[in-house]
This record gives sequence, structure tokens and C-alpha cells, in this order.
Amino acid sequence: MSLMAKKLTLAVVGVLAVVFWYFAKAWVYNPYRLSETGLWLRPLILMLFLISVTAVALILLKSRKWQLAVAALVTLPAFIFFGLHWLMLTGFAISVLLYWHAIKVVDIESRERIKVNIGRTIHRALRSIIFPILIIVSFAYYLTPAVQQSAKKQEVSATFTKVVYKTIDTFFASELKNLPAGQRQQVKSQVAGQVTGMIQSLIRPYARFMPPLLAFGLFLLLESLSFVFIWIGTFLADIIFWALKRAKLVVISSKQVEIEVLETF
Repeated sequence: MSLMAKKLTLAVVGVLAVVFWYFAKAWVYNPYRLSETGLWLRPLILMLFLISVTAVALILLKSRKWQLAVAALVTLPAFIFFGLHWLMLTGFAISVLLYWHAIKVVDIESRERIKVNIGRTIHRALRSIIFPILIIVSFAYYLTPAVQQSAKKQEVSATFTKVVYKTIDTFFASELKNLPAGQRQQVKSQVAGQVTGMIQSLIRPYARFMPPLLAFGLFLLLESLSFVFIWIGTFLADIIFWALKRAKLVVISSKQVEIEVLETF
């Protein structure tokens, strides 16, 4: 692979990473607004392309120096948008270790297989490629002012109150429908106030644990979907590799090699 091609590969990864982390702010600042498709769909699509291109880049760039440069380019742009904090630096250190594992997986798959199986190599490497992204997103979410303020709040969120009202409407609709509109609203407000007050008294002693719990909840939400991301990422990476082969930018050739065989006597 020529020096120009290597630089172009790094440029593509870098641009994709910057664009992804820019739009990933929607995940960090509005992670649970799942009904608003525009907030989470764009960064999701960008992340899928980013991990796919990253996997292909790790396969094509056989030098450790270039492969580590790819790993750095994927995660470093997060500091531009979420700041330089020791927790983010910890996330970056974890990402380097995980990307090193991805590089080792690519290297082992490339050296120890008789027949090149790009799909399998990419699929095995993608978990170590996507995991650092999810960790950094969760750390960035933990550092947001809204999450940090959750430890100081002495009352439940407005979202929870809305859920209580919705639950009352659902389960007590038959009892409430016979009441006048004003009295119905008064009863709902009274019941909702009692429920939220009880919940507040329960969570108040544990309020200081809310930031890590919220961040861990976001990580679990994303991690639970990672198997879908990996399969889609593998599919996209296969398409990218197929396109490179069609354009004759990548060629799979055959060569004779000696292998060790264990014999018994």
C-alpha cells in the first residue's frame, strides 16, 4: 500500500470520526429521547460507517504505527466536543487497549488462515472497535451538567411526573371518567403528588449515586444493541471491501506457504 493511499485512509477515518463525534452530542445530551428519530438516527448511521471503515483500515494498514494512528483518530476528536477531563483520558486509554486487541485479532486472522475471510476478520474485530466508542459516549454523558446536577436534586424529574400522570390515566380511567373535569384533575394531582413524594423520600439518600448510575444505564442501553451494530457494521465493511476489489485497489493473491503438522508415531 502506497504512502499516499495510507494517508488518504487516515484522512477518511479522521473526517468520519470528527463528523460522528459532532453529531454524537445528541446522544450525550439527549440520550433517552428515543421518540425523536432525528436526534439518534444520524449519529447511529455515522457510527456504523465509522466502525466499518475503521475495520477495513486496520486490515489494509498492516503496520502497527499506521494501525495505532487509526485507533487514535477514531477517539481523539471526542475531546474537541466534550472537553479534556481525566475521565475522558481514562476512556481514551481504555480505547487504546481495546484497539490494540482489535489489531491483534486482525493480525492473527490474516496470518493464520489459509483462505482470506474478510467478513469473519471484520466481525471478530468490530466488538473491540465499537466498545471504546460506547465507553467514551457514556463517560461524556456522565460529565454533562444535567447528570452532575442529578446528585444535588431533591425531587424527581418532570419526565417521571409525566409517567405517573400517564399511569393514573391508564389504570384509573374508569374511576375518573365520572368525575367533573376540575375534580378529576385535582384527584390526579393529589395522587401524583403522593407517589412522587414517596419516590423522592426513597431516592434522596442515594442521590449522590445517580450520575454513575445514569451513565451506566446509557452504556447498558447502547451495549445491549451492539450485536446489531456489529452485524450491520460487518455488512457495510464487506461492501466497502468488495468495492475496493472491484476498483482493483485491493487484490487477493495466492502464495505457497509451509505449515507445521503434528504427527504421531
